[in-house]
Amino acid sequence: DYRVYFLHQSYALYPKDSFIDRAQLQMSVHLRSNFDWMKKEQVIQPSICVQMKGQTHLDASYLLVNDEMFRGTWFRKINRGMFRFSADPWSYLGFSVNGQIGKFIYRSSAPRMGQGHQFGSSLTLKPTSQLRFELSYNRARLSSFDTGELFYDGYITRGILVYQFTTEMFLRTIAQYNSFGKSLNVYPLFSYKLNPFTIFY
Repeated sequence: DYRVYFLHQSYALYPKDSFIDRAQLQMSVHLRSNFDWMKKEQVIQPSICVQMKGQTHLDASYLLVNDEMFRGTWFRKINRGMFRFSADPWSYLGFSVNGQIGKFIYRSSAPRMGQGHQFGSSLTLKPTSQLRFELSYNRARLSSFDTGELFYDGYITRGILVYQFTTEMFLRTIAQYNSFGKSLNVYPLFSYKLNPFTIFY
């Protein structure tokens, strides 16, 4: 039940004899409404994307205009900055860092404007062609923009271990700690492919 109008412009640079392979300056304009033509969201987002040697990427953007209708309330000036850095310098190692800082909507039954941040990081190790290990950490904090009341503050950390014994036999284990709910969960999964049409889990 919505219509979206989207405009995206990009200007690319290809420096010679540089550690930068490509740099892009971008501008995105986004407008969303329902089918009764009631405006639901409007966004203007400039950004820069840099692709460097070693499969290294850096993206940064800013929500210059970010207005949204949520639960009947029109929130204006939800401005925030965002970034992401990722690199896969070797076949056995990859990592990334990302974050957002600024204003967010506290999406509850009584929504309010909040000030906070979201940060995340991940590390991927592939010591052999059969073994892969992923570790991630994500945290978020949000408090009232007007009163400073804390809405939430916590993190989730997760580890994923994958081992491919053979082309038929596969094991994956996920372990996760959620500080918001003070919970620790472990999810093991074993699969065996009997044939291309039958898999045992």
